[in-house]
Amino acid sequence: MIHYEMLKYSQKELSRAELRQMQLIQIELLAEFDAICRKYGLSYIIA
Repeated sequence: MIHYEMLKYSQKELSRAELRQMQLIQIELLAEFDAICRKYGLSYIIA
């Protein structure tokens, strides 16, 4: 469960470099997730 009250205090403005680093991590995670799904013949939809 997400505690939205806690998120309010943890948000901060990201620099372009921090945002890019997070995007690269997300792409890496998605690639790994895709590889696992392909290995086991699982379908998924990104929404």
